[in-house]
Amino acid sequence: MQAQKLTQQKKTKIQTLRQDMTNSFVAFSKGLKETDFDAAMKTRQELLDMNESATSLDKIKINSVEIYKKSFEFPEVAKNDFSSEVLDELEIAEKNLNSNLDNVDLFNDFVDIAEKSKTRLKSKYADQWNDPANGSAPKDSSEDDD
Repeated sequence: MQAQKLTQQKKTKIQTLRQDMTNSFVAFSKGLKETDFDAAMKTRQELLDMNESATSLDKIKINSVEIYKKSFEFPEVAKNDFSSEVLDELEIAEKNLNSNLDNVDLFNDFVDIAEKSKTRLKSKYADQWNDPANGSAPKDSSEDDD
């Protein structure tokens, strides 16, 4: 009986930590704050220490590109040539970082490109794109997809 209780407590703790890691990565994906990234990485290490598989944790990633796309007033604007170019460059940096989260150079490169992407999108689409870090992203009509 005691073993079952301990197993259930461990499962609950793992679920909570996975959610914390997800929340930290989402916060980082929006605001690009190093503290959010560090919190996600600390939680990731805690999960690895609890024998969670690295493969399962690799599914929890930075997803700025998706968040930036959803920050347009009109989703079709994200498909414009300019937007696509900006988001493609960001996607490359995002994939690089997600493939090696411990690499400081990839982290710095990602943050630089993400900041430049925000600036470029905001200057080109002032009224049609909202910086997700401000929490003023438009309502997503497909919220139930998340």
